[in-house]
Amino acid sequence: MKRLLVRLYPSAWRARYAEEFSALLDERPLGPWDVADIVVGAADAHLRGDRHQDIRVTRGGSVMADRRWGFAGIAGGALWAVGLFGVTFDPSGRPWSVRTMFAMAPWPWPAALAMIVGLGLLLAAVVGMSAVPARRSPRLVWASVAAVLVAIVAALVGLVGIQAFGSRTSVADAESFEVAWTVWGLAVVGVSIASGLFGIATVLSRTYSRAAGILLITGSALMATTVLGGAMAPTAGLMKASWWLGFFFVGLAIFAAGWISLGWSSARAVGSRRSSLVAPPT
Repeated sequence: MKRLLVRLYPSAWRARYAEEFSALLDERPLGPWDVADIVVGAADAHLRGDRHQDIRVTRGGSVMADRRWGFAGIAGGALWAVGLFGVTFDPSGRPWSVRTMFAMAPWPWPAALAMIVGLGLLLAAVVGMSAVPARRSPRLVWASVAAVLVAIVAALVGLVGIQAFGSRTSVADAESFEVAWTVWGLAVVGVSIASGLFGIATVLSRTYSRAAGILLITGSALMATTVLGGAMAPTAGLMKASWWLGFFFVGLAIFAAGWISLGWSSARAVGSRRSSLVAPPT
């Protein structure tokens, strides 16, 4: 992978800096932010051409965690949670009985769209806030990114299926709806796993608020446990039971609070830490 990243740069740049840059890449594990930063740097080198052949390789560069990534985490966690709670309301705006939550479909598109946008923002937050956590726990951070990507695909497939077959006018529609619901459940579990892993990585690296990381881990674990527990229960009614859904929504609230707290902790960081591998042209 490191060799491929070097080859992204123009041949003239590689002829002058490839050896030094390769040595720098070997000094530490690469996280999602490092890879994204290198790709952007390579694109910039191609656009600038030979006009800036004085590009230098350095251990310093762009700010480790720009405020925008913290705000992405705040907005992503909030939108995902609000959207997920929003699908528990019917189009007339009346709250459904706790015992029939998620039983109705199709879901209102504003709430579904909020969840999809929230997922995209969470992916941006995990990548943007991963610079320092990836040094200590690169596998945890990369696993978190992979889980978010899987969750995005599963959410899109599941939501489209739920909307398309939610009326269940035939046996075939009912069967397709069950498949879509299962895929959707994987998305919820994927978001929970991704957020929990990232929370662990931030706690281990002591990068952001420890309390925020613990909140995120706790909420994610509770969400994943209730969804998986409900899916594996001998009777289908467990996930619709009031007390079981109560645990799920407590987890969802803690999950949102964790992302909001973690994002705010990142947004408050005033660029004193740096992580870019390639400096801009001088």
